[in-house]
Amino acid sequence: MDDPVYFEDDGEFAWVRIADVTSAGMYLKNTFQKLSKKGSSLSVKMYPGSLFLSIAGTVGKPCITNIKCCIHDGFVYFPRWKDDFRFLYYLFLSGEPYKGLGKFGTQLNLNTDTVGSIIIGIPPLSEQTAIADFLDRETGRIDALIAKKRRMIELLREKRSALISRTVTRGLPPDVAREFNLEPHTRFRDSGIEWLGEVPEGWET
Repeated sequence: MDDPVYFEDDGEFAWVRIADVTSAGMYLKNTFQKLSKKGSSLSVKMYPGSLFLSIAGTVGKPCITNIKCCIHDGFVYFPRWKDDFRFLYYLFLSGEPYKGLGKFGTQLNLNTDTVGSIIIGIPPLSEQTAIADFLDRETGRIDALIAKKRRMIELLREKRSALISRTVTRGLPPDVAREFNLEPHTRFRDSGIEWLGEVPEGWET
């Protein structure tokens, strides 16, 4: 569906591509394109709170939509599911329902019939909600920790780069220079090189 007649910038329904779901987390909040009335009339409409599952590209990736959107045949959806979609999301995210469906050493291949034939255990709605609430809370904590660690790694990389830059252009810090029986640099001069700036007075350029 590449014809411009199917798309418009202020369309009511977003157009979901595999890439949109791949980059989304648990919830789909936006997409790259929106459909015109003609485009949405030819597609499967999904409403906020609904779940669909990718069966092409990033196979087996579940997503709950927070927006009105339309999907294509690279996804399957669950119109008969009346319980907590978050439970179904976490179930598919675990990968357990797919075990045994793909041949060893090959990519998992799903289709509507295959997904429809999966047998799962379904607890009462109250337990589904309790399980989903627990996983929301605990995975949120883990995600926050990962984000902090990533930020720490970024800061350490910046420090590493700054340390290398400082040392090769200004010499060793005074306390470290003494460890190597070197006199710390106390005077600097302009190197005459724009990016280098000042260098220790005894250095040559």
